[in-house]
Amino acid sequence: MPIVDQQRRLHEAGRIRIGEQVSSSGRTGTRPTKLETFRFTSRNEEAINKLAALYGGKAKPWKSPAGAQFEVVTETDHIPVLVPPAEIGLSQWMELWSGGGCKHRCDGNATPDGEPCDISDHENPQWKPHTRVNLMLTDIPT
Repeated sequence: MPIVDQQRRLHEAGRIRIGEQVSSSGRTGTRPTKLETFRFTSRNEEAINKLAALYGGKAKPWKSPAGAQFEVVTETDHIPVLVPPAEIGLSQWMELWSGGGCKHRCDGNATPDGEPCDISDHENPQWKPHTRVNLMLTDIPT
């Protein structure tokens, strides 16, 4: 990745989520479910405590697929955000997902590591475009 691209990226302090995993009835495992309010997750316990104080909810440890983190399911269904310019706040990839998560990510020609990829592979028609938008919470000081 070019240095200028690294300089333009925003630091991810946490994630805003609109759902969570719940136990499946009658089967082992979990399934996703929609929330009526926002859920925040982060490795930063202090940030989650601040969000709980600001938007309600109880901060607690969360066992994420990436390791130990913290979460709060808020009591609010709206949050003010700032949308940064697209060149620093937007990413778009073609991705191949399975039940275990994202298996492959490609810009159409190469992976983020520079390895070639072929999204026209007729054996893998599940490649789908995924867009991610970075947001900044206006109520949280930087």
